[in-house]
Amino acid sequence: MNWQRAFTRLISRRQRQTSHAARLRRNGACRRAAAGALLALLFLSVFPLEARLKQFDVFLGYDGYIPEGNWFPLTFEVQNDGPTFEALIEVAPGQLGRGQIRRLRVELPTGTLKRFVLPAFCAARGYASWDIVVRDANGNKREEIKDLRPKQITQGRVPLFAAIPRSVGGMPKLPEIAQKQSYQQPQMARLAVELLPDNPIALEGLAGIYLNAEKALELKENQAKALLAWLAGGGHLVVGLHQPSDAAAVPWLRDLLPFQASGLRNHAGQRRLENWIEQTTPRTWALDNSLQEDYAAFSSLRRDAVFSQGDLAVVTGGAARGGQILLADGDLPLVISAGRGRGLVTVLTFSPETEPFRSWKSRAFFWAKVFDLPPAWFEKDEKKNQYSDYGGWSVDSVIGAIVDSRQVRKLPIGWLLVLLLGYLAVIGPLDQFVLRKINRPMLTWLTFPAYVLLFSGLIYLIGYKLRAGDVEWNELHIVDVMADGGGGAALRGQAFGSVYSPANARYPLESRLDFASLREEFSGSYGGGAFETTRSVVEQRGNNFVAEVAVPVWTCQLFAGHWWQHQRQPPLTAAVERQAGGYQVRVTNHLPRPLNPIRLVVDGRLENLGELAPQQTRTFTLPVLKGPKLEQRLAEMTDLFINAASHRRSALGSDEHVRPGREQVPDWVMCLSFANSHNEPQGHRRFSASRGFDLSAPARRGEAVVLAWMPNHLLAAPMNGAEFRPRRQQNDTLLRLVTPVN
Repeated sequence: MNWQRAFTRLISRRQRQTSHAARLRRNGACRRAAAGALLALLFLSVFPLEARLKQFDVFLGYDGYIPEGNWFPLTFEVQNDGPTFEALIEVAPGQLGRGQIRRLRVELPTGTLKRFVLPAFCAARGYASWDIVVRDANGNKREEIKDLRPKQITQGRVPLFAAIPRSVGGMPKLPEIAQKQSYQQPQMARLAVELLPDNPIALEGLAGIYLNAEKALELKENQAKALLAWLAGGGHLVVGLHQPSDAAAVPWLRDLLPFQASGLRNHAGQRRLENWIEQTTPRTWALDNSLQEDYAAFSSLRRDAVFSQGDLAVVTGGAARGGQILLADGDLPLVISAGRGRGLVTVLTFSPETEPFRSWKSRAFFWAKVFDLPPAWFEKDEKKNQYSDYGGWSVDSVIGAIVDSRQVRKLPIGWLLVLLLGYLAVIGPLDQFVLRKINRPMLTWLTFPAYVLLFSGLIYLIGYKLRAGDVEWNELHIVDVMADGGGGAALRGQAFGSVYSPANARYPLESRLDFASLREEFSGSYGGGAFETTRSVVEQRGNNFVAEVAVPVWTCQLFAGHWWQHQRQPPLTAAVERQAGGYQVRVTNHLPRPLNPIRLVVDGRLENLGELAPQQTRTFTLPVLKGPKLEQRLAEMTDLFINAASHRRSALGSDEHVRPGREQVPDWVMCLSFANSHNEPQGHRRFSASRGFDLSAPARRGEAVVLAWMPNHLLAAPMNGAEFRPRRQQNDTLLRLVTPVN
């Protein structure tokens, strides 16, 4: 029976071995599972899963339309249903990584829906895209939108309008131009009330806005303030009335409109509207100064029999607060207009969103008339069509030539040719002659690299002598002074700052004014490219900004800051009165610094008034205007501006006779403010600037413009702030005041 016991022990041993192996396998599996879980926790702690936002919507521009060379809004609607966190929204250009990076830091509480507006600047022509990323405080990506593109980028000289109608069917419509390119077509964008920016800088890309008076009730206080600031800065606001109580229910709108409503009447005034479109009228709200002053009217329109059958519901009343009746039928005003600051407000005493106006076949031409679009733009005959959208040189380039550092000098082309000929002579005939003389032709393997090193060092030494210097920051402020209606002043400034860097470096900039943002130089159509060129970073903090700008070695970079600020007392006031063929001008300097020179633009002439001491009031009597004609002076300056702008883009050539001297700077900047007043049909002799820079429109309307130069001082805080203290610095300010002629 021994073999049975041996067999039983063998079976027992095998069972124990199998059980032990199973336990080992189970323990190994548990250990592997634990290790995997540990690794997963470790991975999630380093690379956490993205907690996406419940809603992240981006509204680009004005209903998808963006104006070239102008500001536009980026509106974000964000809903966070997770834990509260601080979000950093980063907007980067999609075109080859060039341009500014804009950032907005906001707090997103749990369960909230928030809306933010970020002012942005479009420096591209025809095509642009942006990449948008949302990160938390740890740098984790929460949301991302790639290659966000606008519906259309309108050309810089083409006006862009927006409408806030009562209904979608009430949207204004503009005629189509003869050209087929969509970017040449004036556009009317629809804005929802909640998407109207509360920052006046973000509204500067619009030439005009139509507002249904009923919708004014829905505007928030900050939106209304931004709208009024945009209007005072040169915008055109058209308000349509539906009921007499529409304007009375909104205090700010009641005080703004040049019309006092009294009742409502049904009136058959359609024939007057059709006749008004066909009338030839002076251009008081010029959008293209290359056209004639009094243009031909829309005279080839067909009459609409259906439009004449119904009655218009017209709000009765009379002109008030400086209103001028542009169209009336008997004692019933239909269209009333009045200036407000540098802008214009127009009242339609009827609703353009109801019948029969809504179905009027010529209503597109009515809106073109109201917004003062030249009929020549829509002329089908190519011989009569005066539309030209292209052009020209950027005003930024001219200002850059004014404020750039004088430390940077350029090598004249003649000296460059001498260096080139000398290099060729040394490595060729001279080298061959010397080596043959000493009978060592094989030494050319040593002499040629030596010549290359020698001339490389010589070129570096020349470049160092021409371009090396100290860090320099020069800043020029162009400030528009406007009354705010309460005895104070609304100031809109454009600050142009140029930094010279002796090394590859980054410099901090900032502004703490009421509203402020920063952009890079816009090069325009003839400036060697339409994109912003450096990778600077601008972080919008509330309505202000802090920035870090990158400047390559031995170069100057121009940056432009746009800002709004309210003051209790205006820095400059003026009153202009017409007297017996001449003028009497009373100017008061409220600043503790002198203003010199002071000039007046009136009746198409540029008059020199002299200077003003600190806190001084002077009365200037001009029995006869003796100054040069503004258009003649601009014709003389245009070539200087073009030479300065084009030479600034060139790496070679002497700039001794191209840039203005210190004593010529005030004259240059003052004339540049009217650069588009000159009737210049050729695109390559025009200038492009962001809306609000050019003063041609108020001068054309017959208003007076006072220009005052404050040397060596700024009206607002400089953009270089407290952290950036250059060794060299130059500050100047030009004050611009538009005032009516009494």
